[in-house]
Amino acid sequence: ADKAAAAAVARAEAIKVQCGQHILSQISSNAQTNIAQAVTTYTAERLRGATEAAAEAACGLTDADFPLVSLGRAWIAAMQAECRRAITDGDDPVWPDFPEDVSALVARF
Repeated sequence: ADKAAAAAVARAEAIKVQCGQHILSQISSNAQTNIAQAVTTYTAERLRGATEAAAEAACGLTDADFPLVSLGRAWIAAMQAECRRAITDGDDPVWPDFPEDVSALVARF
């Protein structure tokens, strides 16, 4: 029983590592941080009364970028959900495809 439990823990950790590596291969930690900071800056500027154009200029995002930010975040959430599902169900993960439209946004950050 102890060997089976240890194997299950090792398997879960391996899947978590694989998930994290797959996410980072598409959206680096720096890009994730920079995009999140840009969204925060945009929001703060708008809350302080800045125009949409001024807020976009302050953060480097445009109106067209926000759906891509959401799409990228949804993909990360789907990756994490698949990681949990594979661990719970005991089978191999089937990673969701990366939304290629997000690539240009990531490249800017």
